[in-house]
Amino acid sequence: MSNILLISGSPRKGNTEYILSAVKKILKKAGYQPELVLLRKEKIKECLGCSVCQAGKPCPLKDEMGRLNQKLLTADYLIIGSPTYFNMISGLLKKWIDRTNPLYFKNQLEGKHGSIIAVGAAGRQSIGKAGENIKHFFDIYKIITDQIILFEAEHPDDVKDNLEYQKKIRQFADGVIRGI
Repeated sequence: MSNILLISGSPRKGNTEYILSAVKKILKKAGYQPELVLLRKEKIKECLGCSVCQAGKPCPLKDEMGRLNQKLLTADYLIIGSPTYFNMISGLLKKWIDRTNPLYFKNQLEGKHGSIIAVGAAGRQSIGKAGENIKHFFDIYKIITDQIILFEAEHPDDVKDNLEYQKKIRQFADGVIRGI
């Protein structure tokens, strides 16, 4: 039974969270064990840039990142979703990415598979840039990217009310299942 970790980088309950929740529901129905982490509900401090983790020592910051990094390590598959702000991922997701640094120095995510969801209102090119931000994170950690999916949505219920997007979510979840 595959352990699938879904990470929402959205600071609000909107389209990104809706998509990830819908994917989680499909995966659970298919017999997998998906877990959705809402970064907006986690207490994560900003990286100090102290480089302690480069020396193999534990991060001096005491917050939820030790637990979240452990979830990353035990996940068989990773799905990251973010809204698009100024052609980039959310600041919340960037803060989380920065704090995964201790895992980088031990190459602990290499070979895992993952998929990417980017959502935004400023057009596909802008949304694609946020998807590329997450792809760079995957590339740095040598996580194999199975899918990148973009959703153009401005208002909180835009995805939920769009039948084409419902099909797209289903196809995305099917792609995750094939990638596991």
